[in-house]
Amino acid sequence: MVQTENSGLTIVYPVDRIKEVVLLDWNRHREGVINTFGTYIAENTEKGQISNSN
Repeated sequence: MVQTENSGLTIVYPVDRIKEVVLLDWNRHREGVINTFGTYIAENTEKGQISNSN
């Protein structure tokens, strides 16, 4: 449990809930980065700026 005090009010958060929120936010940002990078690769490959050869 994590306790924080604000103006005399104590708020208690279960650590599992904090972990859940952090993981949800991490996954949301990770998907955005993957989608943005995929779009960048696709657009620049079509323009010939990125080669498909290994």
